[in-house]
This record gives sequence, C-alpha cells and structure tokens, in this order.
Amino acid sequence: MSPMSIQPAPSVPPPPVPSAARPPRRRPSQLLRAAKGPLWIDLHVHSTASDGTDPPDQLVRRAHALGLDVIALTDHDSFAGLAAAGAAAEAVGLELMPGLELSAHHGPAHGPDSRPVHLLGYGCRPDHPELTAELKLIRRSRRERTPKLLEQLAGLGFELDLAEVEAQAGSAAAVGRPHLADAMVARGQVVDRDQAFALYLGDDGPVRADRHTPTAARAVDLIRAAGGCAVLAHPWARGAEAWISPAWLAQLTQHGLFGLEVDHVDHSADQRRRLRQLADRLGLAVTSSSDYHGRGRKGHPLGAERTDPAVYAVLRQRLVDQKGRL
Repeated sequence: MSPMSIQPAPSVPPPPVPSAARPPRRRPSQLLRAAKGPLWIDLHVHSTASDGTDPPDQLVRRAHALGLDVIALTDHDSFAGLAAAGAAAEAVGLELMPGLELSAHHGPAHGPDSRPVHLLGYGCRPDHPELTAELKLIRRSRRERTPKLLEQLAGLGFELDLAEVEAQAGSAAAVGRPHLADAMVARGQVVDRDQAFALYLGDDGPVRADRHTPTAARAVDLIRAAGGCAVLAHPWARGAEAWISPAWLAQLTQHGLFGLEVDHVDHSADQRRRLRQLADRLGLAVTSSSDYHGRGRKGHPLGAERTDPAVYAVLRQRLVDQKGRL
C-alpha cells in the first residue's frame, strides 16, 4: 500500500489548554486535531551541530517565532543537536521531529564517477549499534579529509591552517567543507560560502578528496534498521537528475525508501511535477522542506516549503509502527 493512502485521524475537539505557564509540547496527533488552518511543517533544517549557523535551541525559537508548528532537525551525520533542540521545543510548544541527514554515495565509492547523495533519516534510534558505528566512520573520514583539502587550497594560493577551520566549526560534530568555506570568508579570500563552493570546494571543483560514505541502499537499510524512515533529500538538485534515474530510485524503493523531498528550493517547477509523478508511480511519500542553514546558505529561508500535514501523519504512524523515536 502506498504510504499516501493512509489518512490522518478524523477531526475531534482539541484538548483543553493546560494552565501551566510554560506551554506543553504537543504531539503530532494533537497538532493535527487542534489546527484551525494549514500546519506549517518544515522537515529539513540544520544547526551548528553540523553546518548551520543557528545553535539548536535558537533555531527552534526562531521557527516558533515565525509561526512554524513542526520542524525536523536533520544535521549531517549526527544527532548531537537533538537534546538542546528538544528542550527548546518542549519550552515553546513546537513539535520537533528528530532526524539526521546521512551522507551516502551513488555509483562507485571513490573517483570521478562517485556522486554524493543524502538520505534524511526521521525517527532513528540514536543508540542503534550499526548506525552509530557508521556515523563514527563518516565523521572520522571527514576529519581525515580536511588536511588534504587544506593542502590543495594552499597549492592554489589560499593559506589556511586547521585551527582556523576548527574555530569555524565550533561545536559541530565534524569539520566539513562548509567550515573551510567559512574560514576562507573570514580571511577575505572569498565573499561567502556560495562563492567558495562555486569556484573551489564544490563536488566538481579543483579542491576535492575522497571520504567514506555508505551506498545509498546501505544508508536506507541503516535508517530502517534503527526504526526510522528514509527520504531522499533534494534528489534532482544541482544537476543530480543526470545520475539519479527513475530506475535507480525504483531500486532504492525496494530497500524501503519512504519518500522523496520533492518541494525544495533547488528544484524547478518542472522537476517538482515530474518527481511527484515518479513518487506516485513508486508509492513514495512527497515531502517539502527548506534545507535551512541560517547564514550558511542563501535563498533557503526557514519554512520556505511546507510538508502536507497528511504526509506528516503518515510519517509519524510509520515510525510508531517501526518503534522509531518520536
């Protein structure tokens, strides 16, 4: 059965408002019943626990101030921001969907034909041993890659040391290319992250080095084993339509892929239309997200895309059935 065939619970009167001074955290079922209008749900945001610029608690408060009802914190390869985000969500009464963005690859593991892909994992149990071990490998590989990238930048005339990059990373679980870009900005070598990636650090740029990631199929398997639901993030963004084919997506669906992140700022209207058709054909859910990074990425404002509440209800029920984390 297609995940989209499941319907949310019928509308019933909302529960009474507690008298406590601090608003309680409302569960998704309560949100769906109590809503007097369309819910504002953003299922892909980043904090300083990876490459965002907002600390997790401030990110939650920002979302609440804007009027969002639900956000999913999906930092790269880490659950590190969830505790602080969860406490802030409890304090303001916003629903937090726990998640992560798991790095993976399409094609061979290394070399010019290896392409990065990202799986959003919702509701994973963070203590699952296989997933935990894989995340440690990915983060260690990121750290080990950084000196190689710095050496290549030096060859292009950009002098940076590791301490500068680590200072930009701050509390992030692992140093990544965005932190190198931030160090270049701080030195006045580039204007912003976008320029750093466009000219030097992008996947097809002159500064690159291999790192460990699982295959996309393995990433889906790990997310599901940890009780979570896997959604392919921005599948056709930044030229990825050239290698993410319908046939490849059909194979990934056989591993238990839950959905596609169709409504994303980097997708054109035509790509969204065709991805919706493809999701319908494969029985996949359609999600909508901002991919917010704070100041780290232009043109991706928090809440820029809204996931359908009915899809969110299906996602939540699937996590309940799989004994995932909510």
